[in-house]
Amino acid sequence: MAAQSQDIFEPRGSLMTPQPARVLVAEDDAELRTLIVMALRDEGYQVTEAVDGNELLDGIADSILDDGRVGAFDLIVSDIQMPGFTALDILAGLRRTLSHTPVILITAFGDPLVRHKAERLGAVCVFDKPFDIADLRNAVARALARDRDQPLPTFAPNGPSQGN
Repeated sequence: MAAQSQDIFEPRGSLMTPQPARVLVAEDDAELRTLIVMALRDEGYQVTEAVDGNELLDGIADSILDDGRVGAFDLIVSDIQMPGFTALDILAGLRRTLSHTPVILITAFGDPLVRHKAERLGAVCVFDKPFDIADLRNAVARALARDRDQPLPTFAPNGPSQGN
C-alpha cells in the first residue's frame, strides 16, 4: 500500500516551518552507522537507522508513493554490502518502481564494476571506506538540493567530486 504524501511544511505556532529532510541510513557496522547518524542529525536532518539490508528494505517498502518517490525518506545513505539484501539490490528495486529518491552508497570494496553498476542504477555517488564525514555531509546536502538546480556530486575513484 502506498504511503500518503506529506507537505514539506508543517504548522508550528502561527508560522509555517520547513520540516527537516528525512534520511534513512543503512550500515551494518554499528560504530560507523552511529558516526553517520550523529553527523547528519547535527546538520538538522531527521535520521532513521537500519542495521542491515532487510531493515533497509522494511524501512522503505511501505512508503513507495504513486509517483515513485519513497515517501518516508528524502534521501537514503547505505552501505553496499550488508547482511540480507545488498544496497545494489534495493537500488535496482527502487529504480524499477521509478523512485526518484536520491541514494548515496558506501563501500569497503573499491571495485570499479560495483561503482559502475551503482552509477548505472542512478546512485548519486559512492564513497569508499574510509571517507571524510564532512564529504558525506556535503554530498547529502547537494543531493537534497538537486531539485533546486544545484550541482550534484559525480563519481570519482575515492569518493564524490563536485560538478557533472
